[in-house]
Amino acid sequence: MGAVILATACATGSTSDIGFDEPIGGGSATTSSSGGGTPSHCDPADPSTISCGEGECLTIVPACSPDGVPNVCEPGEPSEEVCNSIDDNCDGVVDEGCNCNDGDMQACYSGAAETKGIGECKDGTQSCVGGAWEACSNDVVPTAESCDGLDNDCDGQPDEDNPDGGGNCTTALPGVCATGVETCADGQLGCEAVHQPSNEICDGLDNDCNGMADDGNPGGGMSCTTGLLGECSAGTMTCQGGTLQCVQDKQAISELCDALDNDCNGIVDDGNPGGGGTCNTGMPGVCGPGTQTCQGGSLQCVQNQPAVNEICGDNQDNDCNGQVDDGCGCSHDKCTTGLALVSGCDPCVSSICQSDPYCCNVSWDSQCVGEVQTVCGSGTCAGNCPHSLCTPGPSNTPFTSFCDSPGTCVQLICALDSYCCNFDWDSICVSEVGTYCGLTC
Repeated sequence: MGAVILATACATGSTSDIGFDEPIGGGSATTSSSGGGTPSHCDPADPSTISCGEGECLTIVPACSPDGVPNVCEPGEPSEEVCNSIDDNCDGVVDEGCNCNDGDMQACYSGAAETKGIGECKDGTQSCVGGAWEACSNDVVPTAESCDGLDNDCDGQPDEDNPDGGGNCTTALPGVCATGVETCADGQLGCEAVHQPSNEICDGLDNDCNGMADDGNPGGGMSCTTGLLGECSAGTMTCQGGTLQCVQDKQAISELCDALDNDCNGIVDDGNPGGGGTCNTGMPGVCGPGTQTCQGGSLQCVQNQPAVNEICGDNQDNDCNGQVDDGCGCSHDKCTTGLALVSGCDPCVSSICQSDPYCCNVSWDSQCVGEVQTVCGSGTCAGNCPHSLCTPGPSNTPFTSFCDSPGTCVQLICALDSYCCNFDWDSICVSEVGTYCGLTC
């Protein structure tokens, strides 16, 4: 926009005579000269002015510049029309298109149209200033949803999508129900349990939220094998420490005489449990006194001495037939080596003397003693065994195979019942002398 010089005298845009042939008018000035056309100079002292443009574009300049050159009037640049009682666009019309009067007020809303009047969203007001409506003020537009029971984002749903919630928290419930997440409900943040009560499982947790972890032995109750020996082998699946374990039904106790391995060491009735006391077998002679012994799961009175060949002169019934020192016609016992025995002093000796005259004519040697078994079918002689085949014990006195040589009874029994040759020649071994060997005790 060119320079604007406002002068009261020239407000109408009239010009004074500056010596030109014709006055300047219609926004321009012209002069005449002897040759015609635009004057080449003017009087700088001439107070006349020239004007051009409309409204805000109106420009008024002196008709003559200080250099004596006539000025040219250029109108100002128009701007967009606003409601301010001014012809801003320089079209000669003031405030065209304005539709309000200063001071007017009306309802307004600056949010999305579909949210107006929904939830917390509501109109504001705007005022007319300078013929134009100012920006809307005091209207409530959608905001992020908060946990307050209100529809802050104006979509018709209050507190949707758990506003302000989602953080970890702890409920007042026990067990797994204690773990919670912050949840918006009824306009307030609360702590909602992540896990609901469920059936108890063996995991070390309180699944049913009753304040006790793994109560009721969850998953347990079935029979199982512990891998231990004896009575400790049988077990029951039990929830312990959050895992199922096979817990033995019975603990190891002192051994009882019941054919069971009570102390869980892998040996049944070991140590003669309950035994050791004196008793009477009810048999005659030396076979009467006995000791309580655990055998086959029950206490039995086992004779302390087995029946042996009668020993002459000891005033005892050694062969347990109810007679003391009976048949003592031989010079020594037929199971003992020594002088030759006389046929007839003992029925067995008579049989041996008949089959082996050496024993009755020269010497009753070890072979003669062995023939007590082989010829007479008797198990009363021991040979090189610790004691007679017909006598148990003492305790923990096993036999050695062939110790009754030349007889083979011990070898046979050892092959069929190794206990007699590894642990003890007990009353069962004695009974096997008749059962396996066919000998008489």
